[in-house]
Order: sequence, then structure tokens, then C-alpha cells
Amino acid sequence: MKTGQYLISVDLEGIHGIVGEPYKGLNEAFDYELAIENATQEINAVVAGLFDGGADLVAVWDCHGSGVNLDFSKIDQRVIRVENPAMAKYERLSFAKKLSFDGILYIGYHAKAGSLNGVLAHTYSSKTIQYYKINGM
Repeated sequence: MKTGQYLISVDLEGIHGIVGEPYKGLNEAFDYELAIENATQEINAVVAGLFDGGADLVAVWDCHGSGVNLDFSKIDQRVIRVENPAMAKYERLSFAKKLSFDGILYIGYHAKAGSLNGVLAHTYSSKTIQYYKINGM
């Protein structure tokens, strides 16, 4: 059985059952608390699957807004919590290089701005993030 180290990166707008409210950010919407509850269910399911599959380490990173949304007391206690690193927004994921993860799983990510029927769709500012590189590509 292959083992490994995995990072679960969590946003909230794409979590199941979340619709938000027009012209409001999710943190101001009526279903913000539901987003956190539903995200916790999704995270715990993924964590269980990873450990059942032989993972050595699973880390969880709350990257919605300021990164202080999730209630880690309700998340599987085998995970390591990744605190939002103090760095420029365009470098937000650069910490993962130093930690040698075998894989990154993205949960709750939303559609890009302008996507047809995209719920809570938005995109990072191009002034902040120009591109992502994965395995040098």
C-alpha cells in the first residue's frame, strides 16, 4: 500500500448546498454557518478516505478569506492544521513546496468570474495572481 503526505486546501463558496446572497460575500450571507458545517463533513470524508488508503499525514488549510473559518475541533483530529502563512497573496501556496506533499486536494472551490450558472463565482485579481505552476508547468 502506497503511503504519502497530502494537503487538503479548503475554500467555502463551492461547498455542497451553498448559494449565498446577491451582492454579498459568503461571510455576510445567511448560509455562511452552513458552509462551515458542510465543509467539515466534506473534509472529514476526504480525510477518512486518505487515511484508509494509507496516508501517513494529512494537513488541512482553510484558505477562504482570512483562513479562520473552520472549526478544527470538529475536524478529524489526525489532521495537521496549516495556519495561513504571513506572505503576499500571490505566494499563498508556496509553503507547500517546503513540505513535500505527494498531492493537494481542493475542496469547495468555486467557478471563475463570469462562468455561466457559477454559484458565488469570482476570480483572484490578475494583479495578485498571474498563474499557477504544477510540477513546473
